[in-house]
Amino acid sequence: MPTPGNGARGGLLRLKYREGRIEKGVAGSLTLGVDPDATHDGTDL
Repeated sequence: MPTPGNGARGGLLRLKYREGRIEKGVAGSLTLGVDPDATHDGTDL
């Protein structure tokens, strides 16, 4: 596993906003990983 498994503290979710001006908006990015060898045939829920 390339991430430490601790969510936002591990850098998977990043938020940018001006301190004291959060009402102006927040920009965020989410880091996702995909297993290239995994398959999904639509039979599991």
